[in-house]
Amino acid sequence: TTLAAEELEDRPSVQVTASGTVASAPDRVRVSLSVESSGRTARAAAETNAKSMAEVIRRVKRADLPGINIRTSGFRLSPRYNDEVKRKLEPVGYTATNTIQILLDDVDKAGLALDTAMKAGANRVTGLTFELREPEAAYLQALGEAMKAAQRQAKVLAEAAGVTLGPPILLATSGRFRPPEYARAKMFAGEARTPIEAGDVTTTATVTATYALGQD
Repeated sequence: TTLAAEELEDRPSVQVTASGTVASAPDRVRVSLSVESSGRTARAAAETNAKSMAEVIRRVKRADLPGINIRTSGFRLSPRYNDEVKRKLEPVGYTATNTIQILLDDVDKAGLALDTAMKAGANRVTGLTFELREPEAAYLQALGEAMKAAQRQAKVLAEAAGVTLGPPILLATSGRFRPPEYARAKMFAGEARTPIEAGDVTTTATVTATYALGQD
């Protein structure tokens, strides 16, 4: 391995880094919402919260939401004090917060999922993310675009230097996808449905390529 690295260092070459980006329509949406309940005691707060969340889950499961999957993502029980600065020893009550994630295969039903949960008792939306069920396909497409861009850059550099561009002799890749972290949503009073505008999922791949150079 050391010899190969030394030979590579002695060989005329050019290194370029390029990225490729693909914007894909999401085919899955993840909704995170919470039920926050208060009580004079920890037990009262937890019991009230459990009943409210059970109703939220029951109502959401009964709604017309294809491919739905619900799972608990967090639970917190914390004391409440009269003076948050001095932190008196005796709490005046407790707050229980239960958070669930709802996965949907139909992104157009995100608004319905939110409305159903809020009407059933959910009182906090903590996240709404659009995703891809199979992100690898988008990554491979972005990777191909990144390689084409690297080839173009290397060719321009070789021509400007008055040398011929050889084959790639070393490749390194990286990539990521960026789902929209939230949808532009506005809550309306009454029976109006919450409008959700799904953004594209952006997948980016980066290639660092080293090409051999030769004399014209």
